[in-house]
Amino acid sequence: MLKLTSLIGDDTHSYGGRVITVKLGDYTRRVGVDGTADAIKDVIRSLFGIRTRRAFWLEDEDQVARSLDRDMPPGTYTLRLDEGKC
Repeated sequence: MLKLTSLIGDDTHSYGGRVITVKLGDYTRRVGVDGTADAIKDVIRSLFGIRTRRAFWLEDEDQVARSLDRDMPPGTYTLRLDEGKC
């Protein structure tokens, strides 16, 4: 199990679930993936300010598109937004 610990002021916060790192440009956030695919999508939309229902996906470091689910391997993923060219 992956454990994330961060210090904020004098408080220590830890999260014992599965965590992935998601990047969009220079902006990076950590996301817990213990919920359903829809819950993971909602968190990513909120964290990155995606206000539309525009499609998006995550690519791993080898540029392989990954499905969003609780079994995602821990790692760093790039957030890709559908540009709507069709």
